[in-house]
Amino acid sequence: AFAQCESVGRLICLLLKHGIQLPEIAKQIKGISCHASSEDLSSCASAISQVLETEGKSVIVTTVETVNR
Repeated sequence: AFAQCESVGRLICLLLKHGIQLPEIAKQIKGISCHASSEDLSSCASAISQVLETEGKSVIVTTVETVNR
């Protein structure tokens, strides 16, 4: 699961660098399922989409600030 989350995170960063908006990214990864799903979340990607939808830019800014330290 960690590798999947890291890869999705890297792709999200790349998309943001190329001007793709957060709502579009969230829309594309929302609802992706995997074999280890629960009732609330169907995958790591779907969980990330929920965070992007609810927290949006504050999550990205915090992440970028942490990486740039």
